[in-house]
Amino acid sequence: MKRPWILLGILAALIVAGSVLSGPLAGDGGGPHGTLALRRYLGAMGLTVRNGATPPDGPGVFVLLTDLRDADQAGELVSWARAGGTLVVADPESETAAAAGVGTVGRVGHYAFGPARLAPGCVTPEIAGVHTLAVDAGDSVLASGAGGVGCFPISEGAFEVTAPMGSGKVVVLGGISPLTNALLGKADNAAFATGVFGAGGPVVFGPPLPPGAAGPKGLVGSLPADARIVLFQIALAAVIFAFVRGRRLGRPTFEEIPSPVPSGELVHAVARLYRSARARAFAGDTLRRGTRRRLRSRLGLGPEPPAGGTEPPAAGALPPAAGPGGAEDALSSTVARLSGSSPEQVQRLLHGPGPATEEELIALGRELEELRRRVEGSWI
Repeated sequence: MKRPWILLGILAALIVAGSVLSGPLAGDGGGPHGTLALRRYLGAMGLTVRNGATPPDGPGVFVLLTDLRDADQAGELVSWARAGGTLVVADPESETAAAAGVGTVGRVGHYAFGPARLAPGCVTPEIAGVHTLAVDAGDSVLASGAGGVGCFPISEGAFEVTAPMGSGKVVVLGGISPLTNALLGKADNAAFATGVFGAGGPVVFGPPLPPGAAGPKGLVGSLPADARIVLFQIALAAVIFAFVRGRRLGRPTFEEIPSPVPSGELVHAVARLYRSARARAFAGDTLRRGTRRRLRSRLGLGPEPPAGGTEPPAAGALPPAAGPGGAEDALSSTVARLSGSSPEQVQRLLHGPGPATEEELIALGRELEELRRRVEGSWI
């Protein structure tokens, strides 16, 4: 029963881990990780802002918030930047950033209270008027080759790198966080956005892939055909194994109790419970009811009439009995005739008051056993 829940828990953990490790998706939405505020801000600054599949013609800014291009497609964008365009890449681990000679060397690091605040540490046109930049601690730290200018230094790298390319440039950011709705209004992030995107010409936000390009194959799609066949066979074997080992249909199978309790131990345990509860009257009534039931079955008198209650009678109380001439008188008279005892004595044994002490309970049990033996012995 627990195995399916364990498998579901593992699957849920993998899904959550994948979503956490992949990070939030960049987009133009109004959520904390969206860039709707950035687009409206740039429009209010007099810039032309739009979405486009390709870079603008002539001078302009082409923005890649998420980049899934391969090396050849990234090279085409860098060639466009060499012709005088400004290419802004906010995906530091993309092929486009690598084509510009920029790579990651670590993370900004943990900050207990809010985002990390970085000082410029450089002099470039994009940093004019910026004194502090607020970024997420999970963003990347960048390193560039010769010719690249790093700003907002962190340990051995920088958060922003500007790489001149011919007549244009490529601006690589360690992450999208300074441009998101959550952080655009923090520190001098808005002034930083003005410097990065205000190079001249329209600002075009590009898609992760160029038009007509196939998406990433993923882990399974990148495997050879033989490896995919093996994985399919393993998955099929796992399903068959789960079906065979799962709950079977049909009648349940009989299973022996691993450690059966001997009947003698059960009797002793019940007796100890009665003794600890001092239920002598109840134990005596139990002995009497058992004797009456056995005698009625032996004499063919039918079942005993139902009692008025199930609570154990108090010590010295008289259990309920039928009135004169009732079914109990018939049992007492028949037992007295077969056992040779007086009807009064039989009536006392079968319906008398409950024992008040353990000695009286033991004596009652012995007398009832002797009475039963005499009645059953009369039939031999």
